[in-house]
Amino acid sequence: MEFEELKRAVTEKLLKYYRQGKWKDVVNMFEESNVTNNEHFYDQRYLWIRPSEDNLQFIKEAAVNTGCLQIISIGCGSGLLEWLIQQATGLDVIGVEVNREWWESRYAVRNFIPLLYADESQENNVIANKKSALLFCYFNNGSAFSKYMQQFGGNCLIIIGPGEGRWTHTDPTPFDIKLENWKLQAFQEVQTTKDFIAIYTKS
Repeated sequence: MEFEELKRAVTEKLLKYYRQGKWKDVVNMFEESNVTNNEHFYDQRYLWIRPSEDNLQFIKEAAVNTGCLQIISIGCGSGLLEWLIQQATGLDVIGVEVNREWWESRYAVRNFIPLLYADESQENNVIANKKSALLFCYFNNGSAFSKYMQQFGGNCLIIIGPGEGRWTHTDPTPFDIKLENWKLQAFQEVQTTKDFIAIYTKS
């Protein structure tokens, strides 16, 4: 099967599982063992990482252990990761993006959750919620990250991105957030991909 044909077939399967609410079947598409039988999902338009169910529960534990029942994901893209977290854990997940015109255009990939746009006034109130954890997955804008953190009222920060040897770039990286008063509490590799989930709390 040609690459583009394979990608279309896998994407169709993803969307079918989404419509049926079969989040576990979506997660199974990320399993590294599925690479060999062409079931592996790898389209970065939808998702940068390939989380396991254990990874999703790790995120839940981080939020709940700090008293958070909601996760706010900045730069969430399609919202597929956020939908998976929501389905797997029961946590409320809010996705924040910029450029409404793009995400509502016919050129954008479909959204898996409703998006809150950064130009809407309620965004600041959402980020200031002290009972929310803040999530950045493959975020790549250090100055914007700093501004969001200045507004953030909670005490749980989740950074997902590449570790050493992954050869991709984010700003911030999981282990170098360049913020005072935040301490690394725990981390977990995303399967064996050299991507990592890093959990920070206010010190």
